[in-house]
Amino acid sequence: MRQFSFKYLPCILVLLSLTGCEQHFFQKWTDIAYLNWTADNVVSNQIEITETEATYQISIGLRYLHDISQKGIKVALEISSPSQKTSTKEYEIMLKDENGDDIGEVMAELVDIIQIVENDFKFEEKGSYTFKIKQLTGDTELGGIVEVGLIVDKK
Repeated sequence: MRQFSFKYLPCILVLLSLTGCEQHFFQKWTDIAYLNWTADNVVSNQIEITETEATYQISIGLRYLHDISQKGIKVALEISSPSQKTSTKEYEIMLKDENGDDIGEVMAELVDIIQIVENDFKFEEKGSYTFKIKQLTGDTELGGIVEVGLIVDKK
């Protein structure tokens, strides 16, 4: 009987890790301190845009505890251009369906949900853009939120 050779194990692990990964133009998840997203805790990211001809898809992700009571969370997304033009839009990130079941991917006590908020977004100018995400639930504190993510994909 032949024994397994461990010298190929690192190569196999690298290949397996690459097969399940999507390549995003930009993706960043920000930890929420003490699992408590306060109204004044604005998640901010900077993205360098070099192509204004391309179309982009912008998504907001939430990683939260399974037992959160909210069916959805209202958020504001503010985008500031290099020339300081700012636009703000509000969205509702749905967490649960009409039966109260989690919509996202459940992993033990955690749930991941990624929702597209802008499907055909065009940047008007090249340079550094600032993205700010703020919770708008009306509560000073929103418990059970582990991370907030911003995902931008080139279409």
